[in-house]
Amino acid sequence: MEQTTTRWEQAMNGQQTTMNSNNGVKSGSTSDSARQSDSSEKQTLPSDSTSRVATGGDSPPWRLLGRYSEINKVKCRRVHAKLGSSKDLVLFHEEGKFYAMGAWCSHMGGPLFQGQIEDYKGTCHVMCPWHAYMFDLKTGKNELGLQQDVFPVKVESGTVYIQHKSELSLNPFL
Repeated sequence: MEQTTTRWEQAMNGQQTTMNSNNGVKSGSTSDSARQSDSSEKQTLPSDSTSRVATGGDSPPWRLLGRYSEINKVKCRRVHAKLGSSKDLVLFHEEGKFYAMGAWCSHMGGPLFQGQIEDYKGTCHVMCPWHAYMFDLKTGKNELGLQQDVFPVKVESGTVYIQHKSELSLNPFL
């Protein structure tokens, strides 16, 4: 747990970690020079923004979600996990950045993917549609002490990835 806190503190001080695009993710044969020239569309969130997901020092693999040009059209969407609906995520696209957190509110299980993105005290929050609890998109924190699991998101070479232990899909697994 100490290591997670340290990385979180670094992230809060503006130090971000950039992950290799094929760290656990199968990717095409994009050359390094093509990746470097495409840095304008590269976004990486802190490697572990207070997430309670990473365990035992091993980071989950980066999961390919889809093309940025398709995914950025929706501000708030459900992302399905192959491990079951309790592991589903919600992906937010706000002010040109992506954020991911657990899909179900830590208060009483409300569907955060049906929530509204709000500016609350100067930062982006999602408001749970059931009881109006507000959660910071970056940290998953709530003023009352509730905490949502948050997951790193990165965009590389026009593709969106989420770091998660389960395979992910924009459509339900059958």
